[in-house]
Amino acid sequence: MSESKKRYRVFISAAEPSADAHCANLIGALKNTGAAIDFVGAGGPKMAGAGCELLENTVEKASMIYNALANIAYFHKLIKRIKIDAEFEDSTRYDSDDGKPDYLNNAF
Repeated sequence: MSESKKRYRVFISAAEPSADAHCANLIGALKNTGAAIDFVGAGGPKMAGAGCELLENTVEKASMIYNALANIAYFHKLIKRIKIDAEFEDSTRYDSDDGKPDYLNNAF
C-alpha cells in the first residue's frame, strides 16, 4: 500500500468530561488535516461526535478521590479488554464486509 493511501488507527482515551472535550477537539483538528486516520477509544459523547469509535463510555464513570476506589475494578477490566481487543484487531481488521473488525459486531 502506498504511503499516501495508508490509513492509521489511533487509540485515544478520556475518563472525565473535560478530557472528552479536549480529545474531541484533537480528533476534529486531525481529521481537518485530511490525514487518513481512524480513531477508536474510550471516552464520551463529544469524542463519539467527533468521529471516534467508542469501545466504552468511560466519562459516565468519572470519579474523584473518595469514589475512585470503587471504580478500580471496572477500569482494570476495561484496560485488559482493550489490550485483548487490540491484539485481536490486528488479525481481523478487514475481515468483515462493512470494513469494521468483526469483533466490534459482537457483544463484549
